[in-house]
Amino acid sequence: ITTSETAEKLKLVIERNNNINDLFQNAAMRFWTDGRTAFYTRYVTDGQRYGWKDDEKTDPNSQEQIDAYGVLEVKVPIFARNQADCVFVQKSQEIDMATARAKYPNFAEKITTGTAPGEEEYDRIARLGVIEGTQLLTQSGGSFINLVTEQMNWLRRGAFLKIEDLDIRTKLMEQFPNGCFICFCGKQYVESRNESMDEHWTITAPDPGD
Repeated sequence: ITTSETAEKLKLVIERNNNINDLFQNAAMRFWTDGRTAFYTRYVTDGQRYGWKDDEKTDPNSQEQIDAYGVLEVKVPIFARNQADCVFVQKSQEIDMATARAKYPNFAEKITTGTAPGEEEYDRIARLGVIEGTQLLTQSGGSFINLVTEQMNWLRRGAFLKIEDLDIRTKLMEQFPNGCFICFCGKQYVESRNESMDEHWTITAPDPGD
């Protein structure tokens, strides 16, 4: 009973911090325009957004954050009929160059504008065109100068079975027992860790069927 009461309070806090009505509207729009919609949930530490624990502003607060994305931002295997079939989930989004360098300071000097591995320039153009509300591909050109594609990838542990080198395959499966998260900013690798995609993603569709 105590756990249930605490969970109910936490749910209200999470709904308030994520402007739940706006999230519902965003999800409804994506269901209508994109069909498949992906919800990304994670724990974010951000003093500017959630405030600080001390007056000196050295200890930022953290909160659960939820965002909804459509098919332009999130890719899954074309054959996947449900989330369990997803060997990978890939989220791509353009962010300001300064933001990327501040977020990944160890690789700041190596981060340059451009697309991430495995993407075509048209993917980037499509995302920026929708954000800007433009109808011509050339109208998005000015946005490319200071933006870099942040690409986050989640792999299931079973994906390593495609690696033919047994030693490399074994090392990766031992290092990432729950699955692998790996991030690029443009072509630059910036981060990886042991992480399960199912703890952070909920991929769904508005109606049943293929």
